[in-house]
Amino acid sequence: TEVILTAPIFIYRLLRDSESSRQLRARMVMRFCALPLVLGVATLFYNYVRFGSPFDFGLARLPGVLAEPWYGHGIFSVRAIPANAWQMLLEPWRRVAHSPWLLPDGFGGSIFFNAPFLFCIFLPRPSRNLAAWIAIALLTSVFWCHGNTGGWQFSYRGAIVMLPWFFLLLLEYTPLRRWQIALICFSIGINTCATFFFLWTNWIQP
Repeated sequence: TEVILTAPIFIYRLLRDSESSRQLRARMVMRFCALPLVLGVATLFYNYVRFGSPFDFGLARLPGVLAEPWYGHGIFSVRAIPANAWQMLLEPWRRVAHSPWLLPDGFGGSIFFNAPFLFCIFLPRPSRNLAAWIAIALLTSVFWCHGNTGGWQFSYRGAIVMLPWFFLLLLEYTPLRRWQIALICFSIGINTCATFFFLWTNWIQP
């Protein structure tokens, strides 16, 4: 799904700065699309052979999946947007009555609280990278409509596929200023603590 949504943007960026002839650019696009197209057709054929429909990916066939509360309105639904938006953008660490006093939630958390350097994507930039923002918006729309907000995770795992586009925006700020380097170090510290809490303590349980 992510490849289908962002492929036009990749093609646009591939051709934008190309000064080749129309024929050469067409070949570039064909080479770029060849492998994903083969994999996509193979996936659809597999779905047809196994499930009887090329568009049946088998998720709804898992025992008990559709009975899970977060799929009450289907695997994809606009009613899932508020929960996903909260998990991805706003959910903070939870307070506890013992040291370390704050712990990440095992079922989601704000990408900005858990990686504060991402706030830098909103800074004014010398060039408007509209393509990156369109890609982020398209990917976000899909993940926010998914009934399950991600399951057992640190922060919001759906944002992983957006990281290349985040980094594309952040690259415009090189060389980094001191406060940006400090923000990156702070983000690494947060993730180091979260990794320790998840893997080497029993403070966070499913």
